[in-house]
Amino acid sequence: MTDQSRPAALPPAAVAVGTFGYLPGVARMEWSDELFSIFGFAPHEIVPTLALMSSHQDPQDRADWDLTVERVLADARPVSLWHRIIDSGRRRRTLLTTMDVPAGGPGSELRGTVTDLTERLRQDHDEEIGRAVARSSETRAVIDQAKGVLMATMDLDEEQAFELLRWHSSYTNMKLRDLAALLLERLADPDKAGLLPRQRLAAVLAGLNGRRRSAPPVRRSGALTSPAARAADRSKAVSARISPELLPRTLVSAVEAASVSISIADCLSPDWPLVYVNPAFEKLTGYRSEDIVGRNCRFLQGPNLHSAQATAIKTAVRQGQEIRSVLRNYRLDGTAFWNELHLSAVRNEAGVVTHYIGYQNDISERVERELQLEQLAYHDPVVDLPNEAAAIRHLDALLSGGEISDVLYIRPSVRSADGDPLRAEDDNELLCLIAQRLRAALGDDVFLASLRGGFLAVADALPVGLSGVLDRTLADPVPDGNEPRTISATLGFGRSPADGSDARSLIDAARTASS
Repeated sequence: MTDQSRPAALPPAAVAVGTFGYLPGVARMEWSDELFSIFGFAPHEIVPTLALMSSHQDPQDRADWDLTVERVLADARPVSLWHRIIDSGRRRRTLLTTMDVPAGGPGSELRGTVTDLTERLRQDHDEEIGRAVARSSETRAVIDQAKGVLMATMDLDEEQAFELLRWHSSYTNMKLRDLAALLLERLADPDKAGLLPRQRLAAVLAGLNGRRRSAPPVRRSGALTSPAARAADRSKAVSARISPELLPRTLVSAVEAASVSISIADCLSPDWPLVYVNPAFEKLTGYRSEDIVGRNCRFLQGPNLHSAQATAIKTAVRQGQEIRSVLRNYRLDGTAFWNELHLSAVRNEAGVVTHYIGYQNDISERVERELQLEQLAYHDPVVDLPNEAAAIRHLDALLSGGEISDVLYIRPSVRSADGDPLRAEDDNELLCLIAQRLRAALGDDVFLASLRGGFLAVADALPVGLSGVLDRTLADPVPDGNEPRTISATLGFGRSPADGSDARSLIDAARTASS
């Protein structure tokens, strides 16, 4: 008989396995098609390198990855490593990579097998959540049944019944579900069959609690004491423990000892100077209190005084609003940090803002990690250009604004001095040279990105005669020892909306036209 409350087990998720090889002497790397897929690329979409693999490692795992690769290359001993990557689609994947040098000692070919366990781990996680949901459903059913008994027997509404159950749970130090189950079990006891329902329930509750040390929640005007009323009572009790004479000193001591940077600005004085900073502020900024008090805190912004964030903060402060923002600040020694800032207005009895209290938190590590992920997702590190994902995002933004855009797909081809075709994608230096020449020819007003098999240029209107300009720019021979190489390009043009109304269709149209 199947337990309907538990989710059926799923068949094990498939795992993807890719391989790579790396020759240290010539710094050449090969990936299997499956490994391209694991990193989020189409087969041979990019040129695989050790640097590329390192750049896709999760920032928290990158140091371990680099050290492991270096160690295997140095001593040729096999090793297995659990690590995470951020693929080209910004998805985090969990991998198990095994590396060794099967052909011999250090300097021989490094071979690796990469197993993508992301889906398997996600499935295990989903099944665990399913089991937790099933347990939660069972728990809720028992509690709802016990609430129903209390509501029917003692003429309570649902909130009052739950409050009574929760009080008995706290009083008896039992989990709410266990208490509800025990209550239902004892209510069905045949020995209590002769009692009226209310008497039976009272007897069961008394038996659960044993000898009472305090009274349960009482009714006030036909209802149980509300949580808000009890919270107010507790607040009064706590406040009564600190005398009015000691409260200011206690608050000042708490602010002084706080690990969060706190500052106070006087809004009634010209230029709103700081009148207080706590030790955490001094530690964060490197400035001493005596060097700061009396100055407006804008000096921390350095050259970013007129940034969008600074302007927004100034506007909000003038309007007496609460402010939450992230901006770049500078310490006394000139080092920059990302400041998560919260400003809160203090008003007098007439509603006039007299002070602003600021809370500062250094979140540089988090911001830098986000910037690294942005770089991984939208940048081609080989040619130092935006990648295809960045091109799609840029083009979609233009199209969503109703702008007409031209796109040009540039498919380079390289030939040896004898006229034999060569694979440009296998030569990182050559790809960089082509990218530099295209950048110089197109100018900074044209968006240039690196795509699979070529490059993409995007502009409101591409210059007339661009084809000839590109031909002349790329035509200069590329020295390669005694055998120079020549570069040419096939161009494919597209314009919105005639060739497509979205980025992907426009790019595909231009790519097809270049074939």
